[in-house]
Amino acid sequence: NWDMKCPASCTPIIWDSMLHTLKLRDKFSTLSFLERCLVTAALYGDMVEWRLWQVLAYYLDQSSPLSSAFDIVQDNQSYLKDQTKSLAVQEKCRSTYSHRQHSIHRHILLGNTDKPVQLLLEVEQDSPNFYQDCLRASLISSVSDSEVAQSTIKLVATNLIANDHLLEGCQLLCLIKKAVDACRYMQNFHHYNEAIWLAKVALSRDEYFEVMKYYIDLLVNNGSRHLGILLAISLHYFDKAAEILLATKLVTVSIFNSYCKFMLI
Repeated sequence: NWDMKCPASCTPIIWDSMLHTLKLRDKFSTLSFLERCLVTAALYGDMVEWRLWQVLAYYLDQSSPLSSAFDIVQDNQSYLKDQTKSLAVQEKCRSTYSHRQHSIHRHILLGNTDKPVQLLLEVEQDSPNFYQDCLRASLISSVSDSEVAQSTIKLVATNLIANDHLLEGCQLLCLIKKAVDACRYMQNFHHYNEAIWLAKVALSRDEYFEVMKYYIDLLVNNGSRHLGILLAISLHYFDKAAEILLATKLVTVSIFNSYCKFMLI
């Protein structure tokens, strides 16, 4: 995950991508405007600028795919695909009860029910969590769409959340298709990484946009402007991205504004 205090952390994948950009320098005269911006940022070793133009290139013309290293800046479909793969790998490597609980939690937020039930029923009979996990498996497998069941589960979820069982309450909300409510609770209790993860894999575009607008403002207020800019671009929220850029006092803002206006005419 991209930490709010360190949004521009680099990974080997990012460096490989940046090196690939540098290979284009010999063709500079034939490159598009965006590609020239990318190469120039790479030549100067300016990771912040390079990330900006890389993300802008993807969301405006889909020409440069974003790797998994871009994490929450990826489009939601790519993010969901990568997270599903990651979850499958984690399941193969799980060795403790807490690892299994993490997998169960993620599957429930994704809207899966069969896998959590299977994992819960793997609990050993002499485990202190045997009774609890069996009850949870029964609950998940018996959730219905009846109004009484939905109301009861929602009431239990809100009571759990109010009594310091946030993640368990949010799991119940996701079981009854109330992921947007779960996101709001996560935000209210400052579980921002969980809220963004859930928003990207489970919410509609409009719901996701509202969650991310709140998060972008939070990032800016906490000094993580560069990640806020990238997320605003990923939402096609270009006015907000330009506003944040202007506050950074970078000359990039004029180039950014001109390019976005040109591309969106």
